[in-house]
Amino acid sequence: MERVKIETTQNVLIEHDIANVGDRLLALVLDFIFLFVYSLIITLIYQILRKIFGGDLIVVVIVLQIPFYFYNLASNLIFHGQTPGKKILRIKVVKLDGSAPSLGSYLIRWVLRLVDIWFSFGVVALITVIANGKGQRLGDIAAKTTVIKENKKTFFKHSIYKDLTPNYKLVFPEVEKLTEQDINIINTVLKAYVLNRKEAVTKLLFRAANEIKTKTGIESKLPPKIFLETLIKDYNKINELVIKKN
Repeated sequence: MERVKIETTQNVLIEHDIANVGDRLLALVLDFIFLFVYSLIITLIYQILRKIFGGDLIVVVIVLQIPFYFYNLASNLIFHGQTPGKKILRIKVVKLDGSAPSLGSYLIRWVLRLVDIWFSFGVVALITVIANGKGQRLGDIAAKTTVIKENKKTFFKHSIYKDLTPNYKLVFPEVEKLTEQDINIINTVLKAYVLNRKEAVTKLLFRAANEIKTKTGIESKLPPKIFLETLIKDYNKINELVIKKN
């Protein structure tokens, strides 16, 4: 399965499985089914209203058809990159730069569906997704997005992922100023201290804590080891929030 690397705003590199063509096609079929059911419902409503009020009720027809045309755009906005079909298949639209897709991103994808899917009967989208290598149709390329499989658990690069308790609260928000490289250095220093508590390693621990405080502006009286361990947890917490938001 093809994978794509997405760097979050906290400089953490996360790998995701790209949604395969089969999943995307099935999600599209499911969405068509939902729209078909909706069309049956509004037809029934229209017939009932026509019997009650008489006439063609053009305004009612137009109003009832609006959700049909804006289904994809509205669904992505409401469900953060997912239509009901995508939600069932556990796939979603994400930005390649790690930020949350904006209204503009969804709008570009929605408009280019005319070329990708409607005018070409999906042939353009199929060819582009297969040839692109990043799971992108024309709309994705223009919007700088892709469609990924939702993973149950995401692991950060270089094993800096830490399991957090569900109610863990951020201690030092300033940790967002740190890069993945900073966290990797902290992790390395902590591992060295656990294995060897000689004077030189202890000094290194204190030095690392002081340099981090200088860089971030954090003021803390926690012992260096606990302080650095808290930073790693906080870094994971921030990225956990970013992932949920995306």
